[in-house]
Amino acid sequence: VFKKRLFVKQDETLMYSSNEFLHLLFIQAVDDVLRGALPVNVSDGVRLASILYYVKQGPATQEREAIVTSLEGSRGVEELVPSLLLAKHSEERWAPKIADSYIKITKLFKQYAADGHSYVTEGEAKRTYLKKVGRLALYGMAVFRVHNPKIFAK
Repeated sequence: VFKKRLFVKQDETLMYSSNEFLHLLFIQAVDDVLRGALPVNVSDGVRLASILYYVKQGPATQEREAIVTSLEGSRGVEELVPSLLLAKHSEERWAPKIADSYIKITKLFKQYAADGHSYVTEGEAKRTYLKKVGRLALYGMAVFRVHNPKIFAK
């Protein structure tokens, strides 16, 4: 395995001025987390899943039980939790944790809302997700499988 750190200069002004740049970084980060390319622990996995759910659904307006039911149906948990962590616990255990964190994040985002909004916007939630993922040790790392027949002769 050959590891190479690839840097894309994440200029804060570019992240705030270009929605396309932000969206592309966000899509890549979500894919890396869900595939397991960026390993996370359970608590970070729950937080990232709840932020991702916030991006998809907006602020929490339902009761906790309705959110849990929504998460348990139609592959909701599978689309939010990294595959490596999903194998450790059942969906029934993940859904309440994500719902609780989602409600907490909605309250937290409401406190930090800017520009006259009553809640944090989708773009601001994506930036929060990227900042959290950016702190992971393997963020920005690309892994390439290398086979050298001289070294690994059959």
